[in-house]
Amino acid sequence: MHVLRDHYIVPPTDTISDSVNHTFNARPTTSGLVAADASDCINIATSGTPVRMDVSESRLPLEIMEGIINIVDDNRALKACALSCSYFRQICQSRLFRNCRIDCDNNDKTFKEGGMVHTITHTDSHSTVMALIRWLRVENHYGTLGVRGEGKAKDHMLGMFLKKLAALEKLEFRGAGLEWRHRELVDGLITVLQLPSLGELKLASLERFPMTIILWGRSLKKVEFERVVFIQSATSGESEEPLVLPSLEELKMDNRGMGLSILRLHLLSSVLGQAAFAKLKKLQLEYRDSEGDRPDDINKLLSVCQSSLEDLVLFLTHDGVSQNLPQSTVTYNRV
Repeated sequence: MHVLRDHYIVPPTDTISDSVNHTFNARPTTSGLVAADASDCINIATSGTPVRMDVSESRLPLEIMEGIINIVDDNRALKACALSCSYFRQICQSRLFRNCRIDCDNNDKTFKEGGMVHTITHTDSHSTVMALIRWLRVENHYGTLGVRGEGKAKDHMLGMFLKKLAALEKLEFRGAGLEWRHRELVDGLITVLQLPSLGELKLASLERFPMTIILWGRSLKKVEFERVVFIQSATSGESEEPLVLPSLEELKMDNRGMGLSILRLHLLSSVLGQAAFAKLKKLQLEYRDSEGDRPDDINKLLSVCQSSLEDLVLFLTHDGVSQNLPQSTVTYNRV
């Protein structure tokens, strides 16, 4: 049996004949890519009672067994079921890897030899797992301060990892530790944005993010920016134009880092950029006076999507005038 550390990716077999010993009460060594709510690991030993199971010998119909597994809400139980036979493994892995998270701050082992990200990016093994991931969240709030070259190596592997995703539906990046001046990371993001299955993108607490990259999201329907500091352009693909543009239906953002100004100057000022926002149905904006943007920036966006807009929420604050003034929210619903 071939086991990828901490993740239990097993090649197809009819039965599992290896001797295994299940231990459920030890906390796992945190790896880079885990199911959304990481649980205790299953330790594999070479001694103990052999475990054999053949679904053909089961007295229950396969449809009932599959229904039982689909309502199991415990990751430890799912991992145990995945080791029983190839039939259960296929069902359990689709659930275990559907929602995944890479924590660059706390999961260093996943980027080292034997770890999940390292194995995926440096070999052609486990490509089936990449097709199971539907939601991916990448977090890097603190970077790799004091470790020369390690931050660049992580960004490089993240970019390669993104390129191997095959059926992603939702992508989320969080943290100022991500370095968007590294070409490999930008190229990886551009590649995954072109997946026809990717419909949602959420970016939070990022530094120096190139806003124009979102034009590569050919199937994006929903984009959310939260506390993002933007730059005008990317380090890769600047001279190219995407072949298929997104047709956004929902946009949520604040104007931290002069986001509205950059949106107007570098996207809404061109026919190419306007096309991505011309069919917006839902728009939620948070506007702060002290951020440097102007009301004209909001007006430009509204003028582009005015014919399609159905729901509009403007959250207005008056930081630049007085901290004591009340905040106000304007909501508009088209009948």
